[in-house]
Amino acid sequence: MRIGIVSTCQFSMFSGGLANTTMAILETMKVLGNDVTLINTNASVEWYDDVKALKKEVNVVTIDKTITYYEDKFDLIIELVPFFESEKQRTVFSKKNIFVFRKGILIPTIEYSLYPVILQKYNFEGISEIWCFDIFSNSDEVQILETLTRKPVYTMPYMWTPSIVETHRHEHGMPLWLQMYDSLAEKATEWSPHICETNSTSSSSCTLPMLMMRQAKLSKFPFSKYKIHNSDQIKNSDFFKDNVLRHCSTEDLSGEFVGRQRLVDFVFEPKSCILSHVRFIPFKPMLLELAWCGIPFIHNSEVLNTIPIFERYYYPNNKISVGVEKLHMMENDLHERKGWFSLENLTN
Repeated sequence: MRIGIVSTCQFSMFSGGLANTTMAILETMKVLGNDVTLINTNASVEWYDDVKALKKEVNVVTIDKTITYYEDKFDLIIELVPFFESEKQRTVFSKKNIFVFRKGILIPTIEYSLYPVILQKYNFEGISEIWCFDIFSNSDEVQILETLTRKPVYTMPYMWTPSIVETHRHEHGMPLWLQMYDSLAEKATEWSPHICETNSTSSSSCTLPMLMMRQAKLSKFPFSKYKIHNSDQIKNSDFFKDNVLRHCSTEDLSGEFVGRQRLVDFVFEPKSCILSHVRFIPFKPMLLELAWCGIPFIHNSEVLNTIPIFERYYYPNNKISVGVEKLHMMENDLHERKGWFSLENLTN
């Protein structure tokens, strides 16, 4: 079967979860014996800004909405991003179309109803069915999707691929975090924590991790500064400065506001670690990228709490005190080579 995966090539492959979902579904369909093509909807670029070597492994075509005839139609197109505006437009390229929601539907729908900033418009004319990942979509969300789309909705197992991370590591000769730490003649005494929430949705905010940083400093966790990523939209906000930042400050501790960064590159930073916090969602794909490179993090993901080693660094809900305990455990584990810092565990 000839299958096309509709996605958008833009920015870094690490700038969001779309690129990994695209590659995971593409690789899965290949394993099942299909002829698979990545259909890029961004006419201004042929590939992403990085991981160039992976392009050699993928058949990529670029389309735009001016095309009215496509000679070799696909048997099936799987849409990961909104692009087609009518059933007629879909039939130009394929015999059957399926749309995939890679995230949950409930929280975005609520947020967009309160803050109408959504830039993408969905059209489901000519769509045969909707697919969504089981860990992000409970029965209520499936019902919401069925109501909104008027299409049959099916859940499928969550898919993630290490191909992007592994290709990037090979291109740049990147070691694992532990290998980098062990190669340093002089070991860093202080940790370098990072807060990498998106700060653009209620499900991903830096607020609680920042409060955790304050409490960690008061409890003598060895660090003196930390970085808050994806912070352009909050750092100049008076509300944020007066109601969040001011209450997270303490003596001899500073937080630096920075933009986006490839998280896997933290392997080059001595004693880097990540404080992850989710609300209303069970999991963040970026945590698998960190784990694959052995970059230590603490988290409150219910999904990862069911997996050995991951559960060791889990704190429940909004429990700041438990999160701080996990940071201290991480420090002890590094010296005793337990948890994240056991080569056997990393291999597993």
